[in-house]
Amino acid sequence: MPEGGPGSAEHSPRSSSPLERPAVLVSALLGFTLLVVVPSALLTHCALRSVRKPTPPATPSAAASPQLTPPALARSERYELGAVASVGTPSAQTGWVLPPRTSPSWDQVQLPPRPAAGAALLHSGRALAQRLCASCHGAEGRGDGVLAADLVRPPRDLSAPLRTRDRSGPPSGDEVFRSLSAGAPRQGMPSFAHLPAEERWALSTWVLSLQPDSAPAERRPQPLPPRPTGEPDLHLGQDVFRASCSACHGAAGRGDGPLAGSLRDASGAPCPPPDLTQGAEVLRGGARVEDLARTILLGRAGTTMAGTPLPPAQLWAVAAYVQQLGVVGRSRRARDWNAFFSSWRPLEQVEGAVAADASRFNARLSRRWRKVPAGRPASCLGCHEGLSEIASGTMQRALEAFGAGRPAGACVVCHEGNPAARTKSEAHAGLIGNPGSLWATSVGAGCAKCHSAPGDLRSLHGEPLPEPAGGRLMHVRSRQTDPSGATSGHYTYRVQRSLMAQETGKVLLLTSSVDLADPAQPTYSDFPLVGNHRPEPWVGSSAYRSLVSRGLESGYLQRLDQTQGVPTFERAVELCTGDEFALGRAALVDYGRKNCFRCHVWGEGKAARLEHRSSGCSACHVVWGGSGVYEGRDRTIPRRRAGHPQRHRLVMTPPDSQCNHCHTRNPYTEHSEPHQIAGMGCVDCHTSIDMHGDGNVYPSMEHQVEVRCEDCHGTSERRPWELPLGYGTPLSEGAPRDAAGRGTYGEGRHLLSNRGNPRRNWTRVGDKVVIESFLTGKKHEAPLLPRRPAPAAAGQPGCAAGTPGHEEVSCSLCHNRAAPRCTECHMDYSRSRAGQDWLLSALAYDPRSARQRDVFTPGTVSFTAEAKGSVPFGPPDTRRDRA
Repeated sequence: MPEGGPGSAEHSPRSSSPLERPAVLVSALLGFTLLVVVPSALLTHCALRSVRKPTPPATPSAAASPQLTPPALARSERYELGAVASVGTPSAQTGWVLPPRTSPSWDQVQLPPRPAAGAALLHSGRALAQRLCASCHGAEGRGDGVLAADLVRPPRDLSAPLRTRDRSGPPSGDEVFRSLSAGAPRQGMPSFAHLPAEERWALSTWVLSLQPDSAPAERRPQPLPPRPTGEPDLHLGQDVFRASCSACHGAAGRGDGPLAGSLRDASGAPCPPPDLTQGAEVLRGGARVEDLARTILLGRAGTTMAGTPLPPAQLWAVAAYVQQLGVVGRSRRARDWNAFFSSWRPLEQVEGAVAADASRFNARLSRRWRKVPAGRPASCLGCHEGLSEIASGTMQRALEAFGAGRPAGACVVCHEGNPAARTKSEAHAGLIGNPGSLWATSVGAGCAKCHSAPGDLRSLHGEPLPEPAGGRLMHVRSRQTDPSGATSGHYTYRVQRSLMAQETGKVLLLTSSVDLADPAQPTYSDFPLVGNHRPEPWVGSSAYRSLVSRGLESGYLQRLDQTQGVPTFERAVELCTGDEFALGRAALVDYGRKNCFRCHVWGEGKAARLEHRSSGCSACHVVWGGSGVYEGRDRTIPRRRAGHPQRHRLVMTPPDSQCNHCHTRNPYTEHSEPHQIAGMGCVDCHTSIDMHGDGNVYPSMEHQVEVRCEDCHGTSERRPWELPLGYGTPLSEGAPRDAAGRGTYGEGRHLLSNRGNPRRNWTRVGDKVVIESFLTGKKHEAPLLPRRPAPAAAGQPGCAAGTPGHEEVSCSLCHNRAAPRCTECHMDYSRSRAGQDWLLSALAYDPRSARQRDVFTPGTVSFTAEAKGSVPFGPPDTRRDRA
């Protein structure tokens, strides 16, 4: 028997340790590298240069096939496949990351009788394709649909030769029927198994009608050599896999081989190898051993994977090994994710946690809708009849495409759950109540399936994820507010680290005022955090990136690489030990946890008038009324109980009323700001980076916010397009006075922000600036500062901008209402009463729904008319607006 074969010492349970035979091990590894890896890599590289349709292989036999005898691996290198990893008690969140497959795999699809071919069947298929397939594949099936550019995997050009699954030559109708029924959920193509068989045959007929003229398809699947009796030799299979497949698929089959990133299909589009540890989710030719053996023999037409005529023993061994990669791989991934959620969330069983806003439920109404009424179809809309579509335009088309035309199929794209169930308990199993919750999006579920790039997400609150996540279906890059698209994409990663999620500015102000942090070296954010793992921002124009880089180098801008969570009262007392004001300082930190820090988007709003809101993406993009009452037509939602958004609807540009749930929380200031008085909104000025961040963790607003008043209003000396980038900040220091201005962007003459990103609704028209409101569509002419100080109008002071002595005064000093600092004198803090800790409440979310749960701890705040307090505080402080 050849050295290293199944009967060699390397495969024997009694084989000696590699440490006992170092010379043999080094020799074996060197031989493996020179004889296997290098030739395999070279052959694969050559295949990349010319992708041809492989010649159908003849039925292999031991006599006709080359005798490939790969060197055996040392025992220490074995990928142990003998035992499936124990998952333990499954965590509810594990289902977010590894949802169960609800559609049949390719080999499980049954083939019902085929209807008679004819023009009627083709016409029916074409009509179905326009409704179900055109969004991705295009009206003519050429892979140029409206969603194609943002899909993680480019949609197939159905007019080009298609890949066969189980036979040589062009695909058969049976193959297309199976592919449509199974879909490819991990690659973004939904299963159409819910359609009647006749409709699937009609779609198959339409797909085949697009194929170029070629020889008739083989009627029978590719025959296989006899399968050896007995248990498969998985160690031999691993040896063959490492020798023949690892250059592309990687040593462990995760699709990360040295050539993986350079693979292209016949059209030149990226064609990365699948992660075989995901099993049936990616094995589109079937997950049975015989299906895998046939795929190895045939290869994948149109890709660099050519057929490999292995000897029967090796063929069946490597096929069995690949199957086990999927079985064990999914089990191990489930185990790792389960362990992550179990260890990361110590507050899952926190004492005293109660359901937030529990009064929003109506028990009688819930009992009434515990199952779908008789006579109605089993779908989400069987109960939630009258529920409005969640979106419009391209987004709704995407949801319907991923929902495969099923009734309410778009619901499960975001919420998961089981739309085919008839009872509430079964339908809501694995349901994500708020798909925008950062607890769901941060691990790749909910909004992150489309609003993140693949593999963007690496950690959650400083803890590394078991595997990179995000971008499973699409990577949306919008140009709605930025015509260049440079500030779009990677939303999930950015939001986690933004000011709205971490409140680093407020945290810095409070912790530095009690001497827990040095203002020059910020230490804390709402939650522990690992900063941007890239050396530069994830988004922004080249000018923006250059400006930020220069600001970081000069020290004017600062980014945080790691932060600690805001300390609790007890921890703050420990940190302030020896200070006569220790209790007072700790009380002020606790005051922040129970008041100031409740506006972070990891958690939900307070159950009070004008403060109701969702968390995460939904905090801004789902509109809530001031009283938190539902106004839609879904009869399962109580109409008179607070705790529900106005409607089941996402908005691209949130109205000011939504911003004010956190910013001011005061109806009397809602229309007091000059832009609001003019009929404009917050989103008309603030950019995507202002709100979502750019991927860096910044310590305060002045580091992240990129717009300034001069971007539209200019100065007394220059118009906005004449100003240099970074004007009014140290970023423009050193620029000559006559330097060329920032100019405008594109033919639309769009104005640029202070840091160089264009805004779609800011345009230069002649020597005027026109701002079109995203909220109303109305166009406003922005008043430009006069070349000299403006004279005072009747009863009104003139604008001081440009007058001597006002060079460092912010516009907001006059053009905004002041926010008084009264807490130090008029706050009464008591440890004898309990108050809601908003940071602990966010951490104690319900893992079944991603909804917040309330946590109360000792210590509460009340305000008094008299200047007194039960805990001594330091003197009030003031600070100049540095905007």
